[in-house]
Amino acid sequence: PLISPNSEIHENLVWEDFMALLNHKEKKITVCLRNGQTKLQDIADELGYANHSPVSKALQRIREKASNYFENSR
Repeated sequence: PLISPNSEIHENLVWEDFMALLNHKEKKITVCLRNGQTKLQDIADELGYANHSPVSKALQRIREKASNYFENSR
């Protein structure tokens, strides 16, 4: 990766553009992941879900959105 004065700005713009594609629940899950929570049940507990199923389903949608976003942004 290239390190330059503009690289942090570019990274933040990409992050903000991607987050704009997500709904509220998907944003919460993405923030948990970015903050280091990697276990589905831990994220589910943090967000008040009874089990990890809603998190798993949301992660699949997030993956699809990320794949489409980054493929089209090249």
